[in-house]
Amino acid sequence: MLSGVVCPQIKHETRAVWVATNFRIDWPPQSFNEELQKEALKQIFQRIRSLNFNTVYFQVRSNATVIYPSKIEAFSPYFKGGLDDFTSYDPLAFAIKTAHNLGLEIHAWVNVFRCFSGYDKSFLNYPKHLTSLHKNWIVEYFKEGRKSLWLDPGLPDVQNYLIRLLKELVNNYNIDGINLDYLRYPGKNFDDSFSYSVYGQGTNRAEWRRENIVNFLSTVYTELKKINPFIKIGVAPIGIYENNGSEKNFSGFSDVFQDSYAFLKNKIVDYLSPQVYWALDDSPPFRPIAADWIKHSNGRNIVLGLGIYKSKVAKEIPSLIKLSRKLGAEGIAFFRYDYLSIVNFKGFKEFAYPAKMNWIKTRGILPPAEFTAKVVKDIPLKIKFYWQESAQDKFTEPPTYFSLFVKNGEKENLITMIPAERHSTLLTINSPARKGYSFRLKAVDKLWNESKGEKNAGVINKYLIKEITLRTGTNSPLLFEDKNTRIISINSANKDLLKISFLPAKTEANSELSLPLLQGKNLISLPKVKNTKAMKLEIVKARKSYLLDLR
Repeated sequence: MLSGVVCPQIKHETRAVWVATNFRIDWPPQSFNEELQKEALKQIFQRIRSLNFNTVYFQVRSNATVIYPSKIEAFSPYFKGGLDDFTSYDPLAFAIKTAHNLGLEIHAWVNVFRCFSGYDKSFLNYPKHLTSLHKNWIVEYFKEGRKSLWLDPGLPDVQNYLIRLLKELVNNYNIDGINLDYLRYPGKNFDDSFSYSVYGQGTNRAEWRRENIVNFLSTVYTELKKINPFIKIGVAPIGIYENNGSEKNFSGFSDVFQDSYAFLKNKIVDYLSPQVYWALDDSPPFRPIAADWIKHSNGRNIVLGLGIYKSKVAKEIPSLIKLSRKLGAEGIAFFRYDYLSIVNFKGFKEFAYPAKMNWIKTRGILPPAEFTAKVVKDIPLKIKFYWQESAQDKFTEPPTYFSLFVKNGEKENLITMIPAERHSTLLTINSPARKGYSFRLKAVDKLWNESKGEKNAGVINKYLIKEITLRTGTNSPLLFEDKNTRIISINSANKDLLKISFLPAKTEANSELSLPLLQGKNLISLPKVKNTKAMKLEIVKARKSYLLDLR
């Protein structure tokens, strides 16, 4: 079987995982050793990729601290022990490089208006923390006896500060997207009396709050697209947009003034990943909520958030994924990474590119040039591929990856993705099929558009190898086969006699051959016999026999 072969029955589908850094709940580990931190992140991303996910929502801002060097906001204490204690490496830059080397999209997950929650008050004692620098922007909010601190969305200075922070992020890092969380008010009893009295101008307070969020997001979308037209802007809204009838569920529209349908209607997002964290028979149930989001998508992507931390949801993961596809979602997102081990999710059977966003325009991409393939080892079969990048012009995009496809029989499967800076790769085929392989290499841009018009497919005509028995080891006979020739490679401890019987597919009599074997390795050329369903090999003195199905 081909190492890493997947069958892309679904060509494009976003499959995301939220990876949290707040309180170190996913990463970094409980260690200030930088090498351990980096190795832990490599293992997280490798596992995500091995399960055939394609996107990481990677938390870069929480409690008004960031995990990268910023001129605007304090550096997270989770890496060296204190705020603004910098590491010798840039955690975000390292995460981006690690993700891209694996073919993963990485979106910067940003907590927007909430700037403190939890019990670690050391944040608040730091003079350069946002809550100390701009006390007049901060509103205390109490829920169930717990205090959190929030920026007031109604203050223009707050909005300008956050836009400046996001612009710094997009200017300095090659992230694929932004995943905005806590893009809302905390609740109805939020004390914004000052900002409302100054800027509300007598309008309905609830409507004014919703407009603050919509206008802020509109500016974010416009400003970040100026910096990087390809960046994907997403929001992770409250799971229920608005209650219908007598329902009393916590909703985005009424309870936290988050008009997510306006985000979609105004086309100021590229995707939403709503937190639809319920099971099929929950109250509320998953299906109608998910269907409602997709109904109001207005051509934008809906990536349904699954709360796999809930035991009922975890048990229904396959059903929820199947239903999400049936409803027309562009993908799913798991909250969150650490629960992947607990729920024992086996992964997707095939790899898929992230969902298309056809409204983000690219200029096209040229196919790779001079694609060649060379067999460098027979057992196991190792094939080295080489290629060159086509010369770029002003009408095309540079490649982000090269995708290698194999065709064996009728199916063409994606084997692997190679970062664009590399121009060769080695493929190992442990148990090749009898049919010949042909290969295609496509260039892929950052929006997962493939090059077209490839004419330089590499075709392996070399004898392909199949073990005749399920056993492994050098003593098992091997069959080399192409269109015109069959060669058996067989080892014999002594001089012996090999009897070969060709078992017919129909009622004809068996055809037989008897051939001498020499001590050591024997290469025997065989005729092709029509209508043969199997070949039986018998080594007479050694009393060993093998049966090969040739169909």
